[in-house]
Amino acid sequence: METAGPAVAKAGVAAVIIPDEGNCLESLVRNIEAARSLGIEKIIADPVLDPVGHNITESIVRYYKF
Repeated sequence: METAGPAVAKAGVAAVIIPDEGNCLESLVRNIEAARSLGIEKIIADPVLDPVGHNITESIVRYYKF
């Protein structure tokens, strides 16, 4: 994000922000804050749902909490 973030902010386009590996909600929030600190104003937050059969219930709960 540090490389592309300033260019995205300057262009005024939207950025899709996802959590770090492991898909924890806290990392998604941190990544959103990092994007904002780089000047990105248009943010699409994607909590990323896990595939069916691979912790889908936990993933839906995480999405609901977000």
